[in-house]
Amino acid sequence: MFKNQAILALAVLGSAALAQAEKPVGCFPSVKGFVDLGPSTFQSVGLCNDQCQAAGFPVFGLTNGTDCACGQVADIPAADTKVDDGLCDTPCPGYEENTNHIVLGGGNGVVSVYTN
Repeated sequence: MFKNQAILALAVLGSAALAQAEKPVGCFPSVKGFVDLGPSTFQSVGLCNDQCQAAGFPVFGLTNGTDCACGQVADIPAADTKVDDGLCDTPCPGYEENTNHIVLGGGNGVVSVYTN
């Protein structure tokens, strides 16, 4: 009985993790209307996503690899303001796997924007 409950719990947790997967929107020179949550020593794309979701925001951005900000869909910058994703090349210090993302933790003066 316990084994079946453990398997069910893992299945539920796995589906919840999949539901929270972030989708990169792009690299932008700035964002307006986002709420700045400030830096974190353990910042990651997932941590920023979790913090913004908990605060009720479906969009988030990272800059300098450590700074997280949250916004609404209407706050996503216009597509024509997007800059080359290569400028958002700063990895987040929280998790090494974030270095595999095309769009990382932003950069100096640029913001990596994601949606849930």
